[in-house]
Amino acid sequence: MNTFQKPLTAQEKKKKKKRRILHTFFRILLILFVVGIVINTGIILFTVIRHKKKLRAEEDLLANPPGRVISVNGHDIYAWDGGNPDAEHTIVFLHNNGSADSSVALQPLFEELDKDYRLIYADRTGNGRSPSVKGSGELDTQLSDMKGVLERFEVKGPVVLCGIGSGGLLADYWAAKEPSNVEAVIGIGAFTPDDFEGMTRDDYCTFKKWLLVRFVSLGFHRYTKSIYPENIGNVYTERQMQERKALISKGYYTKGSYKEDFWMVDNANKVAETGFPEKVPVLELLGNVTFPEYLAADEQVKKELDDATKGNADVKLEDLSAEINKDRFAYYKQFSNVKTVEMAGPIEIYVFNPKGVAKEIGDFLQGISK
Repeated sequence: MNTFQKPLTAQEKKKKKKRRILHTFFRILLILFVVGIVINTGIILFTVIRHKKKLRAEEDLLANPPGRVISVNGHDIYAWDGGNPDAEHTIVFLHNNGSADSSVALQPLFEELDKDYRLIYADRTGNGRSPSVKGSGELDTQLSDMKGVLERFEVKGPVVLCGIGSGGLLADYWAAKEPSNVEAVIGIGAFTPDDFEGMTRDDYCTFKKWLLVRFVSLGFHRYTKSIYPENIGNVYTERQMQERKALISKGYYTKGSYKEDFWMVDNANKVAETGFPEKVPVLELLGNVTFPEYLAADEQVKKELDDATKGNADVKLEDLSAEINKDRFAYYKQFSNVKTVEMAGPIEIYVFNPKGVAKEIGDFLQGISK
């Protein structure tokens, strides 16, 4: 047998070398891909295991809350009935969406109000201690649940609604639909339909929010320090801060939070169609982080404002301050039954100044009692 092989030409040698290089390249690429999968799988498993371990460790912090879980419309809701049961006014608090820790964050304000008012609070589905429920998030569903809470607690007579953030939409809708059952409305950084003008559902409830539900369910949010609150102004005890952080770690953004965001623009449009509650007195409390009292307490915000104005003669603090609530003032100016008060602090101003918020609420309710 002839074993003689014809020598490769220079061009054939070049092609063979190129094939060998490509083969090596794809082998390395495949190895890197497999290594990447292994590393990412390891990171995910580590994060999930760590998250579950921490959840177990935090169970004691969330045990024995002041409220209780009740059944409303066939599902569980965490609710609290406190304050003075014989008071003239009953205040129903409607929290912002995605506020896992509202039941604790509001406690200093409750402590300022509980001698003079009966106080009702409930975590909406998918928030705080209330589990997510299919079909939740739509405004009429929220209203039905809250009315169910009042029925379970045997609340009689018209109530005062205190809406915070997106809870303000629910408060306005409720008061406009049933003015005989609502004595007054108080807003704390409350959303208005104008906030969503020209916006679509996809504009507000983005794909990133859908991903956030999965991100949180695996425990990755624990690495994001900015989602955890700071005790600015020393409003909270150490125990309350630990409990707030535990609630956020457990359910920072859930399926229920996502569903409410999914319906947010539709809910705002429904409030606009129903109309503003002009038949009841309204107090709107607006936070402003540029006020001196807050800047003296929050070094981070002060630094950001200093950086924004430093060396720029066209940017002045008073101009920035005037812009913060400009649209809110313009919206509420349309209605003669609204009193607006701007206070030092973030949007949810009660986390910084519960005494001040309680005083404004007390003065307002005393005024409508005359």
